[in-house]
Amino acid sequence: MTIKTNHKTSSLAVAIISYNEEARIAQCLESVLPIADEIVIVDSRSTDNTVVIAESMGAKVYSEDWKGFVAQKNSVLEKCSCQWVLFLDCDEVLSGSLRDNIAAAIKSNECNGYKIKRISFFMGHWIKHAWGMDWCTRLVRREKAVWTGQDVHETLECPEPVKRIEGDAFHYTYINYEQHMTKGVHYAALGAQSLCKRGKKVRLYMLFTNPLWCFIKHYIVKAGFLDGFPGFIISLTSLHHNFYKYLIAWEMQNSESPKPPFPSASGTSLDN
Repeated sequence: MTIKTNHKTSSLAVAIISYNEEARIAQCLESVLPIADEIVIVDSRSTDNTVVIAESMGAKVYSEDWKGFVAQKNSVLEKCSCQWVLFLDCDEVLSGSLRDNIAAAIKSNECNGYKIKRISFFMGHWIKHAWGMDWCTRLVRREKAVWTGQDVHETLECPEPVKRIEGDAFHYTYINYEQHMTKGVHYAALGAQSLCKRGKKVRLYMLFTNPLWCFIKHYIVKAGFLDGFPGFIISLTSLHHNFYKYLIAWEMQNSESPKPPFPSASGTSLDN
């Protein structure tokens, strides 16, 4: 199947940023082909077959160095030519009902944007509590939208009115727990940099109170315990990544790059 080419007033572009997503991008693109007039991807120079797969399915792919989430997403937005733009991640798949409702929504003039509901899949289960089923602004009029904020906490800004579209976007989060940990540590480092850029002073006690609250929020407040063992793992991993984020930020704010110690001139051995 190929994407449509007629760019009428209700035309839809699907915008994606990618990096080494050969295992998941085909499923994502298959779910949007019936409604997409164009698919635009900004790829961060993948070393696998991501680009080959995407181009074989009709996507326009641009290879660019990584500039951060905000800049990268604004870059793909600028390259879209349709009236409406739907932002997706490579690990997201539209349900049939959501796809049909999107097709109907872009034919109306009611809104400047729409929120879609995501439900996440992790460790063989649909997570309904610890991560919740979050509503994200993803479908917008191209000329009305822009990505703002800090990396990891980027936001798709769009003037009101913004409504919700019924139907699910299936979020296939991590291939395995190792990837969950690895990406979490990476995002924690980005989050630490964001804290420092925003001028947030990190106190030593925050390394303990904030991660603990993070666990309580996911496991108890959001009722992550109802998600069983995956809910516990999500809550525990969130604690770890939150601790790591504040530790890195605290180190960045307090490190003076001290010189390494050397044995004294008297010849004292460090092995004694």
